[in-house]
Amino acid sequence: SSTVQNLGGNLLLCDDLSDTGVTLTRSVDWLKKYPPLKGRIKSIKTAVLWKKAKSTFKPDFCAVTLKNNPWIVQPFERYEEIRINELIKKHKNKG
Repeated sequence: SSTVQNLGGNLLLCDDLSDTGVTLTRSVDWLKKYPPLKGRIKSIKTAVLWKKAKSTFKPDFCAVTLKNNPWIVQPFERYEEIRINELIKKHKNKG
């Protein structure tokens, strides 16, 4: 999404992670084919925080290139830390 009325020119596509590379590859392809942008894009650059070893996509900018493929838990992913019994208790009280 964008607040710009007439998007085009030089674009920077950002993502947190290049895991397999499929999402970024398809996103760049989609942007190039998107009718309102067709013929209006000068260049598309990509930036990620992390790139896993198995990723087939090579971003233009990358904060950390990982030597392997670790599971990354984002700080906003509370469900990665919650226990099953906590979920049961939470949803039992809603019933």
